[in-house]
Amino acid sequence: MDALLPPKDRATQVCESLLKVNANPVSVEVVLNYFDDALKNEKRPAQKSFVVVAQAAAAKGRADILERLLEVGCQLCPTIYWGAIEGRSIAVFEVLRRRGWNINNQCMPGGFPILGHLWEDPHLANWFFSQGADLNKKNNKGKTPLSIIVQNAPKETISWFLDKGGLVDQGWLLHYALRRGSEQYEVVHLLLKFLTEKQKKDPRDLLNTYELKGYPIDPCERGTARVTPLQEAAGRGDERLVRLLIHMGASSSAPDSEGHTALAYAHGDIRIIQAMQEGDAGVIQAVQQNSRKDSV
Repeated sequence: MDALLPPKDRATQVCESLLKVNANPVSVEVVLNYFDDALKNEKRPAQKSFVVVAQAAAAKGRADILERLLEVGCQLCPTIYWGAIEGRSIAVFEVLRRRGWNINNQCMPGGFPILGHLWEDPHLANWFFSQGADLNKKNNKGKTPLSIIVQNAPKETISWFLDKGGLVDQGWLLHYALRRGSEQYEVVHLLLKFLTEKQKKDPRDLLNTYELKGYPIDPCERGTARVTPLQEAAGRGDERLVRLLIHMGASSSAPDSEGHTALAYAHGDIRIIQAMQEGDAGVIQAVQQNSRKDSV
């Protein structure tokens, strides 16, 4: 059966050697010999085929191999960056910097800097911060590294990143928190508490603005409305979150990008409709009470 398989190219052979568990370390010289052989004997340029070797080297913390491959013509790209993220080696990131990568380069899919993918490694994230990494660096849709972190990381980790300078009113964080697989309520509560207590900001503008407001609509978005956090929570049928958002100042009458209100997202769910109506009534009552106090 093996005889029917195509022969492995040089890059694949080197990757297998690099990634083999408990094998003797592969030397830089061996890698370069394979590279030169591929350069002479393979149709595909070795500078392209050996990007996967550079990725494997980065994942294994082999800064020496990575640096030599970049010197002989392999180009920096997300493939190599993913390897560096997996390897979590500061020495590897130092190599990337020497070869032209910037700590805030928006080099990952979606136009995000690498920082957003480091939430599992506070030690490496701390090194990034020491080198000037910006948690609030926006991509072309206003999303930030913290957007990724808020959607994926545990609540305690998110709190740690917020204390490192993250801003809740940047990056559509409430929307990303609502799309989590778990702890949606806890993370939304954390974000709103940080916004009001640490940033000293009124949450109502954030709560009543639909996602990506002011940014161009992509062709793939046509026919899909951009929603407010309350509309997102209502659409998910999450009564507890609806009540929290209303309590913090979300309005059921705030429109999405197509002019629809949160009631349209309740889909007739009495629990959600009642939660919004009770909340709005409470807000109206509070405003009326404040108005009476001001007139006295």
